Amino acid sequence: MKCSDILTGQLISKEHITQIRAQFQMAMICRDGMDLQDGAGNRALNFHMAIQAARDAKLPKDVLKRFCRAMMDARVAGKEDQ
Repeated sequence: MKCSDILTGQLISKEHITQIRAQFQMAMICRDGMDLQDGAGNRALNFHMAIQAARDAKLPKDVLKRFCRAMMDARVAGKEDQ
């Protein structure tokens, strides 16, 4: 599983991705202001923020579970590629 696989709308609907993205972007702006902290040093923090954004988006439980599992799988796959 790759992050791009999550964003294509194949795993969960593009509508749900849009809801998560809106929550995530708002959290990033609240945390960082306009100087976004998106570098490698913040990767773990941003990963957890994406998971929290999905929870905050109040998605159906099955969708949330699929998203979180896919994020965890993508994270593990990314570490194996390094």
